[in-house]
Parts: sequence; C-alpha cells; structure tokens
Amino acid sequence: MKKGLVFWRRITLTSYILLLLHIFVWLFVVSPPQNKTFALLSSIYLLLLLLPWQQLLAHNPRVYMWSGYLILIYFTHAVVESYANTEQRGFALIELLLTIVYFISATMCYRYSRQCQSTK
Repeated sequence: MKKGLVFWRRITLTSYILLLLHIFVWLFVVSPPQNKTFALLSSIYLLLLLLPWQQLLAHNPRVYMWSGYLILIYFTHAVVESYANTEQRGFALIELLLTIVYFISATMCYRYSRQCQSTK
C-alpha cells in the first residue's frame, strides 16, 4: 500500500470523526432543538453523516467517491449558517473547514486507491 494512501486515509477518518463530534456538540449540546420537529431534523442531519461509517472503516475505495457527494450537504449547510447566523458563525466555520478537509482528503484517497489498483 502506498504511503500517500495511508496518510490521506488518516486525514479522511480524522476529519470525518471530528465532523461527527462537532455536529453532535453543536446541534445537541450548545444549541439543542426547541421542539420535536427540529429535534427530528437535527437527528436526521446527524444520522445521514453516519452512512459511510462502516465502509470508511473497511477501507472500501468507492466510499470516498460517494461520500464526497454526501459531504456537499454539510458544506452547503456550513456556508448558509456562516452567512445567516451570526451567533453560530464560529461553529459553522469549523464545520466548513472540516468538510473542505474531508472532501479533499477523500478525493485524494480515491485517486491513490485507483493508482494502487492500476499497478496490480
């Protein structure tokens, strides 16, 4: 396995786990939902991020491609929140940074895994 692939996998997993923790803390600890509808939406928003978890741990190369598309939802949320919500701007900017890091590292993982498959 290439050294670059291992490096980018670590960055991907680290940014993914930090994004999960950050969203949980932001949505359920710092500013918990005030009613059942927002609690349900916040739960779905967090659970949606758990979809690639098993495949990321199994190092499936295809997960990097489709989870990159999934992370665009969180990127859009971070951009909108950082622009519209001044009280929560710090949390939104952290989410924005983590989504950018995840997207870049997942793209690099997919690229390196394709190179490893072509050399076999």
